[in-house]
Amino acid sequence: DLEPQGRMAKLIASIRDPLSLKPENAGCPAMILGAYVRVEIDGKDLHDVVQVPRLALRDGSNVWIASPKNTLDIRRVKTVWSGTEFVYVADELREGESLIISGLAAPVKGMALRVASAKDRGAATRPSTLPSRPHRKEQPR
Repeated sequence: DLEPQGRMAKLIASIRDPLSLKPENAGCPAMILGAYVRVEIDGKDLHDVVQVPRLALRDGSNVWIASPKNTLDIRRVKTVWSGTEFVYVADELREGESLIISGLAAPVKGMALRVASAKDRGAATRPSTLPSRPHRKEQPR
């Protein structure tokens, strides 16, 4: 569990010799339940990913895109990192595409869409334009 503001993490770890009873761990401090420790966890950087609002995910792995011809494109995406409000997807979305975050009663790939003009759009109905540059998301280390 990662706290976003302080970047503090709470986790459960399995320690092979928590009381340092094995000869190779002699001199190491014992770890007791509930103790605070400082650890480093190796992770990997994510490159060329796009941040997508979690509410834009449909059926867990699809997004709806308004094509340049104002038709619906239903696209499967690969989530590479997931947070509470956003997910990060790789390779499946392109610069400038309009991501549909509002609900559609009976979505069918290729169906005609009516996209509201910028001044007519409300927060709940507007498509979200994908950023011009991919995000770089560092996973907690």
